Amino acid sequence: MMHRLHLIHALLFATAIYPQQEYYVISYMGHHNLDRPAVTEDLLYLSPDQKTAYYQLGPYQFTKDLEFPKELGKVIVVKDKNTGNTDQFFYSDFDGNTLYSRVVPWKKPYLIKEPIPKMRWQLHQETKIIDNQTLHKATMAFRGRTYTAWYSLDYPISIGPWKLNNLPGLAFVITEENDHNSWYLTGIKKEMLKGLPLRFDLNKGAISLKNFSEAFHHEIKLEDQVFSSQLPKDLEIISSESNSKELFKKQLELTYD
Repeated sequence: MMHRLHLIHALLFATAIYPQQEYYVISYMGHHNLDRPAVTEDLLYLSPDQKTAYYQLGPYQFTKDLEFPKELGKVIVVKDKNTGNTDQFFYSDFDGNTLYSRVVPWKKPYLIKEPIPKMRWQLHQETKIIDNQTLHKATMAFRGRTYTAWYSLDYPISIGPWKLNNLPGLAFVITEENDHNSWYLTGIKKEMLKGLPLRFDLNKGAISLKNFSEAFHHEIKLEDQVFSSQLPKDLEIISSESNSKELFKKQLELTYD
């Protein structure tokens, strides 16, 4: 009996310390042009005061003959198979002006720490209506790519998918001009949570964006060397172009600040 009372007291104490609050949970479908088309089902969690955000990238679901949609909700996804990279995320601490990213661009995972990028969107007068929602247009160049966003002023949310932020309202659609990556809002709701679903210790192993770039290039260089060493010695190499250059071209960020 006494043990049960202690257990109940502990549960009540934990609930009092970590009360649930109302969080925005926004879902996006990401489209990615990798070695073949893939989609991800992503989740964006926003704290009630919107001072922290957590964007969870879903596993890549490779698809068959998927064309990038030109309008919201106008695509049928035929799922083929998944990869296991489910621990890629982007955590923003706006008070501390710090962005943590855990990414797996090839085989190795990296935890990156950088100042939160300041997105400088150019706002346009153009609007369009999708599913009875009036959306406004904005464009921006960021780290080697140019994006077009369609956002709604009905939701006072300036945080969007991936690292994209600072829009006047909630992003419903964001596309990249060469169709390498795009995001489409699929749902928005509020949930009672005790905190963001972050499972990693951000103080362990985080590296700068510059160090990540150097480490990633080194990883691919070693991969190319291993591949070349396994080729038959009498094989005539017609081109010295490696697959690594194509891999770099498909990264979200082509340059780093």
